Amino acid sequence: MVVLTPVWLDSKNRAACDTYREGRVIERVGVKTRTLVLRDAAGQTHPLALRDIDKNWSLFRAGTIAVA
Repeated sequence: MVVLTPVWLDSKNRAACDTYREGRVIERVGVKTRTLVLRDAAGQTHPLALRDIDKNWSLFRAGTIAVA
């Protein structure tokens, strides 16, 4: 079963490029441009500047657990 674990973000690590990792939702992390490229359910990509991420955003780490 796929589970999502919340990742704690404070004002300092929210704006740090190394907080974010490429994966199923984050298509690309632009360290030089300080942007994330997000991919939506339709496969469209959308750039998002790190400065635009505020406390209203949540970050989750995907994982799996065994179900009996």
